[in-house]
Amino acid sequence: MSFAHNETSWRQKNDKAAKLLSLFAVETILLRDTIVRMELIALLRKMERI
Repeated sequence: MSFAHNETSWRQKNDKAAKLLSLFAVETILLRDTIVRMELIALLRKMERI
């Protein structure tokens, strides 16, 4: 009984960690996309000046 309970709570903690990691990964990807966009816009503005 207690083994099954420990197993379940460990799984729940693992799921929480996995969800946090995937959220962090998504945030990182979005942030990277935003930075790339900002760099592209800056490049386009430089090209317009030339």
